[in-house]
Amino acid sequence: MSLVAPSEPRAGDAAAAGGVSRRPRRRRPLRRLLLLALLAALGYGGWLALTWPDVAALAEENPTTTAFVQRARRAARRAERPEPRILWVPYAQISPHLKRAVLAAEDIGFFDH
Repeated sequence: MSLVAPSEPRAGDAAAAGGVSRRPRRRRPLRRLLLLALLAALGYGGWLALTWPDVAALAEENPTTTAFVQRARRAARRAERPEPRILWVPYAQISPHLKRAVLAAEDIGFFDH
């Protein structure tokens, strides 16, 4: 036996009343949050694209210094030692063993993938 008259729709049963059921209102904040996250990711990607250094010039000429050399020079000045010198060597003159050692130090699985 039902306490509600058969002609009256039950609470929350909009489809039974011939109306259109609504989605819960909780999804709108979720959509806004996802949209905000997407916009933040796109903004960050755009910022990276605009601020990424152009390394095309390095294919033509060697850099005047590197961060590693600058750090070594500062340490030498503090310790009152002679500053390190930069001597660029053609790639062909570098030992193949040294080349592989550097790659292995960067990524131990480099030669496997």
